[in-house]
Amino acid sequence: MDSIRAIALRYRNRLRRWRSLRWGERVLLLEAAAALAIARLAILLLPFRLLAALAERTPAAPAREADARLAARIGEAVDTAARVVPWRAVCLPRAIAARLMLAHRGCDSVLHFGVGKGEGGALLAHAWLEAAGMVVVGGAAAGSVAPLARFGHALAGAEG
Repeated sequence: MDSIRAIALRYRNRLRRWRSLRWGERVLLLEAAAALAIARLAILLLPFRLLAALAERTPAAPAREADARLAARIGEAVDTAARVVPWRAVCLPRAIAARLMLAHRGCDSVLHFGVGKGEGGALLAHAWLEAAGMVVVGGAAAGSVAPLARFGHALAGAEG
């Protein structure tokens, strides 16, 4: 009984937080959840070489540097949506989702892949996204892995 009560309380609190958000924030969270779903499907269905080719593509319109405020809002929306979607959204789908959202706004970003050693010497892989001279998503573990590959093009002066 206690677990049912705890679950009900958790969802009631989430509903209260949702109602307290402005419409623009709600739309951004819904967009982030949709982008996470698209990223998850792409990861499950496409071979990595095709994912890499898609990640390398630049938008048809001239890219512009994302401003730090927009990049931070998108990163926060993706991280928030990743906590509530009914599947496990780890670093790679988060980075792809944020890249999709920035590209939709005509902003350039760079998707990074890195490797390192985890607990017990196990191989640890990590993905993170940079835009506007900052790490948008995946920044917490980015420093603990060695960069292996990057996809996308940062605009002049946008790399940090």
